[in-house]
Amino acid sequence: ACICWENYMPLMRMAMYAKGIEIYCAPTVDDRDTWLSTCRHIAVEGRCFVLTAVQHFTRDHWPDCDLSVPAATGSLSDDGSSEPRPLIRGGSAIVSPFGEVLAGPLFN
Repeated sequence: ACICWENYMPLMRMAMYAKGIEIYCAPTVDDRDTWLSTCRHIAVEGRCFVLTAVQHFTRDHWPDCDLSVPAATGSLSDDGSSEPRPLIRGGSAIVSPFGEVLAGPLFN
């Protein structure tokens, strides 16, 4: 498995492909919209399935200790509900070797 930023390193990916992998595991905290495109590219490039597990993390998950949560994040959703706003919104998915999204991305 390549973790987070390692997925953007072409030589790291080539080393994985050279091992003859059929399933490329890509755990990350990258919840940007561009992440799924990256996974589709990796799947087609490596002719392998890509399983990406993207963390879901809210302010409520923050440790109960003396750490600061960045001020830009609030404890409430943008719609004013009592649901905590995610700091990392998820985005786990499965992609076929042809770049087809088979499942996901799952957010929140």
